[in-house]
Amino acid sequence: MVFNNDENMSRRTAQTRVEHAMDTDEKDRESDSSGDQAKARLIVKYNGEDHDITRFGKFHPGGARTLQRFAGRDVSETLERTHHSPAALKLVPEYRVKDEQQVSPTNADDWDRDLIDWSQPLLYQVGSLADNYQAWLLAPVDRNLRLFRSDLMESLTVVSPRTAIFVWPPLLVAMTAVAYYQALWLQYSSLSASYSVALGWCAGLLLWPLVEYSIHRWLFHACPPPTSPLLITLHFGIHGLHHKSPFDTRRLLFPPAPALTLAAFAYLPLRAVLAAPLATAVLAGALTGFLGYDLTHYYLHTGSPSPGTRLYRLKRRHNQHHFAQFDRGYGISSSFWDHVFKTGITLKDIKFELRW
Repeated sequence: MVFNNDENMSRRTAQTRVEHAMDTDEKDRESDSSGDQAKARLIVKYNGEDHDITRFGKFHPGGARTLQRFAGRDVSETLERTHHSPAALKLVPEYRVKDEQQVSPTNADDWDRDLIDWSQPLLYQVGSLADNYQAWLLAPVDRNLRLFRSDLMESLTVVSPRTAIFVWPPLLVAMTAVAYYQALWLQYSSLSASYSVALGWCAGLLLWPLVEYSIHRWLFHACPPPTSPLLITLHFGIHGLHHKSPFDTRRLLFPPAPALTLAAFAYLPLRAVLAAPLATAVLAGALTGFLGYDLTHYYLHTGSPSPGTRLYRLKRRHNQHHFAQFDRGYGISSSFWDHVFKTGITLKDIKFELRW
């Protein structure tokens, strides 16, 4: 996968055409569909084989409704005609069915195609991919990933929105309170303490979009050297896994344990240049921005924002980042810094509304 912006690497500028035009009678088709039909398995034929794309519907960049009209039909020519990105086409084998059951993801064909053993934890395997690592990441899958053999370690790598909301808000309130009492301890007046903490918190919040962009572009999308199994493994663990399996909803949020570890390291340079109350307040504000980003990212993958809204545009851009323009669209919760650094994604006008 292209995880850097090196001038020698070809930029994928062709926007995914999965958001292809619906027929003019699309609305009539939808109104005629019954509730039972909506719940039925969505089976299509591709290259002579049946594929069950029922689950894929809610993740399809072109919306779930776009797929419904292809139920029971051969989509081979359609996929070629609409010029789907290579990443999108490599997803197709994930949904192949056999005897009305999905093919096991651990068979011999998958071993050859994926270069790893899906029945084993991935973190112990990806480092050996070497020169194949980038190409392997370019072939996304629709599977839940396992990283560690240890159930305890594995549990620390997955998180639900409920857990994130349970952990972060109380912690952020506590950090803000600590900043206030740090100021009082340094002999600030109550008014000065409140002002300093509010100023630091707002500065951290405003700083977050730049931090988000920078981390995503220059850390998450750095290209690990093929000669370093350690760096490949680290890269996969912090972000590569999300591009390999973008529909694994357990891994759409950043786990609190590693996030708090990184936050602790981030506090050190802040403390080196700022007084303790300001450093704590800035970190609290930045982490508030992080929480907003994290929940936004989860929603962009799983939600169905209303057409015309900011979230609708962000979702379309993020889908392009995953499946067509990997070296653009680094801002998740905001596209401001993408515009500043000329890495924005221009969305094509479409004649219909996308619904997930």
